[in-house]
Amino acid sequence: MSIELLGLTLGNETISLKEPSSMVITRAWDSPAWQLDITLPHEGPLDDLTKIQVKHGTDALFAGLCDEIVRSVDGNGAFVSISARTPGALLCDNEALPKTYTDLTAQAYFNAELKTLGFTGLSLPNTTASAATFQLGKGHSVWEAFCILCFRLYGREPHITAGNTVVVETLTGDDPIIISNAVNETGVLRYCSLEYITRRSSPLSTIVYRDAGGAYSQLYNNPFGNEQQVRRNRYIIPAGEYTGNPALDAYRRVMKGQLGLHSARVTVPGLHNIAPGQAIYLKSTISGNRLMAAYQVKIIYTESGCLTRLVLADPAYTPELTVDPAHPAITYQPRRQSRRKQAEPALFRRRRNGLRPMLRLAGADGGRQAEGLRPNAQISRLVTKCNNYAELGAAGAFGSGEAEGKNGKNGAKNPEISAFLQPGREKMTQNRQNA
Repeated sequence: MSIELLGLTLGNETISLKEPSSMVITRAWDSPAWQLDITLPHEGPLDDLTKIQVKHGTDALFAGLCDEIVRSVDGNGAFVSISARTPGALLCDNEALPKTYTDLTAQAYFNAELKTLGFTGLSLPNTTASAATFQLGKGHSVWEAFCILCFRLYGREPHITAGNTVVVETLTGDDPIIISNAVNETGVLRYCSLEYITRRSSPLSTIVYRDAGGAYSQLYNNPFGNEQQVRRNRYIIPAGEYTGNPALDAYRRVMKGQLGLHSARVTVPGLHNIAPGQAIYLKSTISGNRLMAAYQVKIIYTESGCLTRLVLADPAYTPELTVDPAHPAITYQPRRQSRRKQAEPALFRRRRNGLRPMLRLAGADGGRQAEGLRPNAQISRLVTKCNNYAELGAAGAFGSGEAEGKNGKNGAKNPEISAFLQPGREKMTQNRQNA
């Protein structure tokens, strides 16, 4: 299987390189830059190599910028190892200008930032959508900034095609490649290994955002209804880029968690020029018949042969707008504050005022709580009542009060209280016997 390598020097000289001894090309749906790692026999200088192109027949497998060149020599001869990335690397390597934008469209930001780095093609579902305020903080790459903006405007992130066109779209199920080992099927890709993974540690059930007052009160629930019965919450401080609409940030986090729920790893023999986003119809006994999409494609070339390894994702969980960005599906939950105030108002008032919690002591008055009294005053009042009832001989009345208010048992729990109540108990017992 022949691989053709072409290099471009600083002087714009095109040179032919030898066939590689090993090569790995990595393509990912969530990365603007495809990666090339290649080793080939080579003698002499190669320091001025700036670009490299890989072709297989009529297929252009890779064209990008050289990041690192390592020359080595051992008993087998002289070699050069090259690491390179597609031009999308420029979007990752350049920092975006921290700035607050008004009425910003994706097209305007593309023209101001991405075009200057060599990108000319842009495909958008709606060119008129704009962000009234877009507060871009420091530390974002140009690509990260554009991804956040597109997600705010369209509920989905951009991707770069093999022709370096930036598109805003989702994984689709159009024209799928069938992967199957069924003996009665033809025109399909055969696999030599397959793993189907269900990762229950990936989905999130709830995202709670902090509000302007510092309380975590803005709640976003997983729109898929937590079908896997997972309980996994996150408490988030809203990013400045999502000011005014934290629901989209919450939605993005939830969707990324859902994307990891179902996946597959498939290895097929041979070299297959599959682009990320390609629909894959997977048929096997362990996965069933399932429509998936290529999330990562890794082409592995060695002198002994080629393999193509695929990571497949469930296209149902790719970020697709299900909420209106102008009306986010986020609710205000003042639950922690209100429950605290409604559940035990007297207790919290006493704690706030530096008083001890009230003792729930009751006597002949049928269990009435002496709210607002200090414990000592409460005990004195109760002891007086006990003695009064005992002296009046009201054995029946006091007995019912004891049963209802449990003053005898409560007093036994505290020696100090028990000492105060003991005379009343003795008199009460005597009255019962006399009755």
